[in-house]
Amino acid sequence: MGEPADDIERLLAAAIAQREAGNPAAAIALIRQAVERHGAHASLYCEVGECYRQAGDFARAVQAYERAIQLDPDYDAAYRCGADAAIAEAKKAEMTGAGAPSRDLKKFAAMYLVAAGKRQRSRRLAGAEPCLREAIALDPQSAEAFWALGDFLESVGRFADAEEPLRRAIAVDPNLPHAYVTLGNVLQSLGRLPEMEAAYRKALALNPDFPGVRDSLLAVPLMNMLYDSEASPAAIYARHREWGDYTMAAAAAAAPFPNSRDPKRKLRVGLLSPDFRYHAVSFYFAPLLANLDPAAVEFVCYAEVANPDSVTAFLQKLGGVWRNSSGMSDDDLRARIRADQIDIAIDLAGHTAHNRLRAFAVKPAPVTAAWLGYLGTTGLPSIDWRITDARVDPEGQEEFHSEKLIRLPEVFLCYWLFASPMPAVAPVPATSRGSITFGSFNNPQKLSTVTIGAWARILAALPDSRLMLKALAFTDPVRRQAVLDRFAVEGVRPDQLALCEPQPEMVAHLGAYAEVDIALDPFPFNGVTTTCEAMWMGVPVISLIGDRHSGRIGFDLLSQVGLEDLAAPDVDAYVATAVTLARDLPRLNDLRAGLRERMSASPLCDGPRFARAYEAALRQMWQAWCATPQ
Repeated sequence: MGEPADDIERLLAAAIAQREAGNPAAAIALIRQAVERHGAHASLYCEVGECYRQAGDFARAVQAYERAIQLDPDYDAAYRCGADAAIAEAKKAEMTGAGAPSRDLKKFAAMYLVAAGKRQRSRRLAGAEPCLREAIALDPQSAEAFWALGDFLESVGRFADAEEPLRRAIAVDPNLPHAYVTLGNVLQSLGRLPEMEAAYRKALALNPDFPGVRDSLLAVPLMNMLYDSEASPAAIYARHREWGDYTMAAAAAAAPFPNSRDPKRKLRVGLLSPDFRYHAVSFYFAPLLANLDPAAVEFVCYAEVANPDSVTAFLQKLGGVWRNSSGMSDDDLRARIRADQIDIAIDLAGHTAHNRLRAFAVKPAPVTAAWLGYLGTTGLPSIDWRITDARVDPEGQEEFHSEKLIRLPEVFLCYWLFASPMPAVAPVPATSRGSITFGSFNNPQKLSTVTIGAWARILAALPDSRLMLKALAFTDPVRRQAVLDRFAVEGVRPDQLALCEPQPEMVAHLGAYAEVDIALDPFPFNGVTTTCEAMWMGVPVISLIGDRHSGRIGFDLLSQVGLEDLAAPDVDAYVATAVTLARDLPRLNDLRAGLRERMSASPLCDGPRFARAYEAALRQMWQAWCATPQ
């Protein structure tokens, strides 16, 4: 006898042949033989269902399909067969004039399709959408089908498309809390925060214990405040601290830590991030990990990464101990960190997606810190330090942070480019075009009203110039048009705008800078990676020096390469700086030719230098804890 899988396939093929020959009883006997030899398998029971369906026994067919699904919830064929069997029965009922049974059977078929669509959505399969739309066609009163379709569309970033089925789900069943939650998520992505808040509050009214919703009401506005030019640093801090106090309210006191208080010993440092993958955070984490002194510090990386990728593998090869924290509860994660005897635990995500900040509500290590992934305070009193530098957080910023600020001597991050082959720097495009092309490849959420107003003034001063914007959001026609409309309000001609969709490959993405003469930094939330990428491709960046960390990064990065004169103190100076540089073609050519070399030689790209500064900061934080009374 062959391998079990081969034998199952042989018996299953024989059973299908018998069924197709009109012998369902013989087919079932073969399947029973397979089950006796090798145990229950979803494919076998699905075939049993097909046999009973052929024999006209709908009830026993359904039982067999249900058994197949029980054995393998991701066995799509069982859902499809169950739906098809119910649809066939519905057609029979229609032929006899039995309207009510037909409707019930269609609803039954829709239930199978909704269940199938949900399973496919969990695996991010494109087949989920047609499956759910078929369910809606069979049962237009299925609130669950409308919700599941909206949930799938939200999960793949089609936010504008998702809103309509979610609102229809609520219209069918106004008491469906998860529909309000998903609608709130969609409205958040569309930037409609007051409507988002209303949806979340409705969900809580229906289910006060709905997981994560109350936290979202407090947490979601936090990062959005960093984009808001009307929000003061004091207001931003107050809202973050409100979240921190709420999160700490139910937290227990941390048990004493047994870590040795030797101020000079080798440190074990835990870093928590959902972005140890192809994500901008990895561009700045990699040079630190690669240049760490193993005699002084050992990193333990807690990756909140459900689907590791090639960058995850690359980072793991650079060093450190790696743990996958995805799916761990906060308590389990804290216990793991304690078991690993971590001395300093550092959060790299802040209030960004999939963060583990709540695991810090009870301190998981003697020293806690925040760094890199979030451009503001966490608001969490249990986090001791925030790693920064004196340009992005000058003296006086302490009052807007729940953490103590520890400033690295030069810059708080180091850039490492993931691109192969490395694209060459192209000539200044204005030389051949005869006019200036400005560019910004930032998230359109950063396009504040004051930013668009400033850019409109620049384009008006240079009527032959154009502005090239590139972002994932421009794949959505609704969001694309919204951006066009906002520029039109400021008097920008359509021919002065080029809205481009992103390229999936890094080399192609960087290659798009060949069309850009000057990059424009948005404010009050500057670019970080976009600024580094632009400069690496020889493109100078105009920035505005703001009143918060997220609004001073452009100034910080430009200062590292000796271009602080391109960081302006106010909007008028920002516009004037951009226009002046656009009219100085010789300087643009000089910058294009030498900016990559200048950047390569700067602290911004000096991994060993940055690692020594970072290690010194870790040692300073550790020694402060060692010196505290026990």
